[in-house]
Amino acid sequence: MEDIKEPVKPAGQEKPLGLVELLRSEKKPFIRTMEKDLAALQEKGPSKPDRPMSGLVRKEPPKKAVPPVGLPVFEPAKKPEMPSPPVPRPTPPVGPPKSAERLKKEEEIKKRIEETRKRIEESRRKAELERQKAVQGEVAKKKEKKKEEGGRKEIKKKLAAAQKPGIAKKKPISKKLILSGLVILVVVGGLGGFVYWWNYLRVVEPVFHYECQDNLCRQIEGEGDDQCQIDADCQPVEPTEPATLIPVAETKVIELTAGQENLLVEELKTIASQTQATSTFKRILVKLVNNQTEERYSDLTTLLTALGTSLPEGIQTAIADSQIGGDNYTLFLYNQTEGNRLGLVVKMGQSETLVEDLKNWEATLVDDLRALFLEEEVPAAFTEEFQDNIYQDIAIRYLNFPDPGLSIDYGIVDGKLVLTTSRESMYAAIEALLSAESEPEGETEIDTSNWQTYQSEEYGISFKYPSEWTLDNILDNPDSEPYVIRYGVFFRDTTKGYWVGGFSADVWLNQEGLSFTEWYDKYAKESWYNPPNDINYEISGHDAIKIYQSQSIQSPSNMAFYVEANSKIYMFECQGIDEYLGNVCDGILGSISFE
Repeated sequence: MEDIKEPVKPAGQEKPLGLVELLRSEKKPFIRTMEKDLAALQEKGPSKPDRPMSGLVRKEPPKKAVPPVGLPVFEPAKKPEMPSPPVPRPTPPVGPPKSAERLKKEEEIKKRIEETRKRIEESRRKAELERQKAVQGEVAKKKEKKKEEGGRKEIKKKLAAAQKPGIAKKKPISKKLILSGLVILVVVGGLGGFVYWWNYLRVVEPVFHYECQDNLCRQIEGEGDDQCQIDADCQPVEPTEPATLIPVAETKVIELTAGQENLLVEELKTIASQTQATSTFKRILVKLVNNQTEERYSDLTTLLTALGTSLPEGIQTAIADSQIGGDNYTLFLYNQTEGNRLGLVVKMGQSETLVEDLKNWEATLVDDLRALFLEEEVPAAFTEEFQDNIYQDIAIRYLNFPDPGLSIDYGIVDGKLVLTTSRESMYAAIEALLSAESEPEGETEIDTSNWQTYQSEEYGISFKYPSEWTLDNILDNPDSEPYVIRYGVFFRDTTKGYWVGGFSADVWLNQEGLSFTEWYDKYAKESWYNPPNDINYEISGHDAIKIYQSQSIQSPSNMAFYVEANSKIYMFECQGIDEYLGNVCDGILGSISFE
């Protein structure tokens, strides 16, 4: 150990306490730690190990120990700067003798230091052994791997030598393979470029379409069909007004929003309560508006549904097809003394069972047409069954009620089914329809240039008939009575596969020399129900009597014409129920010639 100088005693200071006394004087027990002992050892210098201890983590040297506060500081003696001749070391001053307890603690400290050093050396030795084992294992793995690779290469060489003896020459890469590779690169590059352009560089234009909203053409984002281009395209298009089936004095239009057809009856009551000229017809048109962009006139099915009624299937199928909404029916109000009465005219087509279907309907007809009465309750009828009536040669079926101005009547006039709620309105409707039928409508005359001609020199008559018609029957009674037909022919249309109509010409010999009207009254008039009494027509310059009647309510368009010529009586009859036959009949009658 180095020499320790006696600390200098300052003037006026008492004699310092010895180490033992100093330790005993502390209030708290003084504990020396191993860290301080290690720091004291490091001042002397660390002990060098016998061999390097690689693999251990180098630790920072511990900080220099600082003596506890209150202990005396012993400064080591300074060595002379210049070499000097050896001088005998002075004998260190004799200090106070160490106590047995102090010596025991110093021995324990030394023992702990030695144990610590041994543990450190053992740890270093074990770490070095583990490192060396790891290095040896790594080297062994590399050798094994190299050996395996060498074995594989040797096997490959042997296989190559077995397959191709001699020195194998490297084949040059073919141009085809190079070209294929270039094509693949170009395709892949092109696809990649396209994908990049599509996802990142492409400018996507916004997609719009135009729709009508609130009568305005608005741009709507997203795909869809264009409903408009300008605002004018969104304005409701005025529908074509259907022609009336019966002459009327005025037309009233009821506008209803689609889906609100149930309001029709109340609207009809409102119109019926308004003032209307006496004995006039007012047509009622029902217009349906859909989303303020579409307007149309109600068809018959929609009208009947709104009135809370329906027609039997047989009658429904017999109704003529419509070209535009509302052209196959007319709803009207007729003014009479008792008030306005509602009626309906429906254009009919062909039906062989129409009469039977109408009679079968009579059981529920009043209840089905209750809405036409425009009253809360319909009174009980006078009779349980419908009765027959004739007006202007038109057959009528009717049912009367206690109110003289109220009834339910129906009949067929010129191929039209007429339904009214009073007898007076029924008579007025028949007169209006018959007068409209008799008035010229300025239609283009039918072309008869390609028709065939029938001629009978014996009976002095000739006329034209359609080329597609065929002669169906010839009647010849040479020794007949005055009232029996002497000769007759009948032509009909066979192209449609069903009964459409035909034309017949019958001849009587005026054996008694009667005048035309006398013969008519004696032999013809009784064959018809309520026929006309006087001459009312003309054929080829000769006086004629036209009878517009049929023995069946189903065929009101049959027309018969009696005419006198060449001292003979001729009857020409047009048989059929459609309007087309009416034009054909006019063409035949206009071609008749008496010889």
